[in-house]
This record gives sequence, C-alpha cells and structure tokens, in this order.
Amino acid sequence: MKTKHLITVSIFSITLAFNSSAKAGDFIKIGDVFYCESSLGVFFAEFTDWKIREWTKQRFKFKIIDVETIKFGDDGFMTGDHKIDKGGSWWPEFISAADLNSLFVLEKNGRFNYSHAGVGQVYSMTGKCDKF
Repeated sequence: MKTKHLITVSIFSITLAFNSSAKAGDFIKIGDVFYCESSLGVFFAEFTDWKIREWTKQRFKFKIIDVETIKFGDDGFMTGDHKIDKGGSWWPEFISAADLNSLFVLEKNGRFNYSHAGVGQVYSMTGKCDKF
C-alpha cells in the first residue's frame, strides 16, 4: 500500500511541478482547437492487481471555449468540459485544466501531461498537441 501511495504522489508531483506564478500567456487564444496524440501512457488499477500497464495510444482534440473552460471531443478517453486551473488564469509557458481527480497540462511547446488518480486506478500520459 505504501508503494501505491508513493507512485500516486509521484505522478501528481511531476505534473504539478510545471506550475509557476507568472501570468498572461499568449500562446493560446479563445477558439483555438488542438489535436493531440499520446506518446507514452501508463496505468495501474485494482483490476490489474496494481501492476503497471502501458496505455494504448490515445488521440483526442479539445477547444479553448473561454478563459475558464476547455472542451474535449465527444469520443475517446478525453471527453467533456474541464475548468482551466487557477480560476481562469493564463500562464506564459502552459495552461492547466482540472476535472475531478484529473489534471491536464499543455505546455507552450505543444507537449501535454495528463494524470488521474481515483480510488481504484491511477493513469498518467504524455504526448504532443498541434494547433489547427
């Protein structure tokens, strides 16, 4: 159990390490659409007896709706609305959006990180997004 907790904390620590206190990024504008593909993803869960498994490649898109919301597509793993973190603040090098137990971070260079930790599972993925 201690190992599971340590892995969960490590995944979220890595994702949250991208936070800073700067403001007013300009690499994303309202209405921008991004198409993303994961390059690596892992998960472990109760149904895998807590053994780490590699996640199949994920493809998804999202749109910047307003300063507080990004909307993922209607199909695939990433779906629905997520609130942009920090009450709608825009950061110069990245934005982050959160949902219940999940955090999605998009960096200015197009790299993304996604982490989810629930009661019976932990997911983490990274990849690349292109703006269209």
